[in-house]
Amino acid sequence: MKKEKILIVVAHPDDETLGCGGLILKSKKNNNKISLLILGEGVSARYKKGEEDSKISLKARRIREKELFKCMSYLKIKNIEIHRNHCTKFDKYPLSNFINIIENKIDIKDDSRKEMRLSANRYYDKIVDNKRAVKTIKSYFNL
Repeated sequence: MKKEKILIVVAHPDDETLGCGGLILKSKKNNNKISLLILGEGVSARYKKGEEDSKISLKARRIREKELFKCMSYLKIKNIEIHRNHCTKFDKYPLSNFINIIENKIDIKDDSRKEMRLSANRYYDKIVDNKRAVKTIKSYFNL
């Protein structure tokens, strides 16, 4: 059986486990290659406007990332890329910002898009960041 390349694109740390945990476990069982792309930091919405990058927010971000890496270490996923776009503000960034992130993650030279399975947040989710993550994937992969 040919190993599949799977790219999981989500808005925030923990979305990969909550939304794609079953896919991750099944894919690991089948020895597929999993890459994880996280578009946002996932904590800044807890803080007042202007305090998104405060010391306490940055500390919460580091804790969340540490938890993510611990979980992914358990699952033996090493190809992890985190971008720190502010939580609940994805609609304020141009879509091209997120498309460029995906473009830089995927090796276009070998046209790996043809062999790649994708997973992401659900589009009908009410959280703006999750919708934006899905819209990015749909735009980039012409889905």
